[in-house]
Amino acid sequence: MIHDMELNRATESTFLGGLEWRVTFRGPIRPGDRLHIRGTTSSKRLASSGNRGVVTSRNDVLNQHDEVPITIDVVWLIATRQSRS
Repeated sequence: MIHDMELNRATESTFLGGLEWRVTFRGPIRPGDRLHIRGTTSSKRLASSGNRGVVTSRNDVLNQHDEVPITIDVVWLIATRQSRS
């Protein structure tokens, strides 16, 4: 749910699909935890069609102690500026 809200705000008009999702649970999330997300883009490239891009990112869910109970690695398919005009 957190990831979906962030995705909708940041890439609503350009997101075409998730090609790969890897979710790793490293620890518990407990009632009352304060959570936030730290996102890092690790790579980007044009798809072979040229009008789309492939972006690889890591999203860490952190709690109030800056521990990372969940890591989400995603490969996205994104519309490029040329394909949106």
